[in-house]
Amino acid sequence: MDGGVRDVAVTTDASGQAMAHFTLGSHAGAGNQVVEASVAGFGPPAVFLASALPGASVLIVVDSGDQQLGVAGQPLPRRLVAVASGWEWRCCGDEADR
Repeated sequence: MDGGVRDVAVTTDASGQAMAHFTLGSHAGAGNQVVEASVAGFGPPAVFLASALPGASVLIVVDSGDQQLGVAGQPLPRRLVAVASGWEWRCCGDEADR
């Protein structure tokens, strides 16, 4: 499951144990990484949840709301949005991997 592999078949060893390596994805969040393990004909799958903690932000960029014109003392028509990230950033409406 490293490198984005979605499905993997694993054979058990002599003691009946099976193992697969798992690398967390690039998005932080509580319980947002899910792995299911199942055996054909043996009840419901076991579900593993993992959480990815955010790393330190290394980049802050304007996401939307820049280059607006408005009247002094009045709210601007669009809200100002900035994105802080360590591994990904938005550019021109598309997400790009760093």
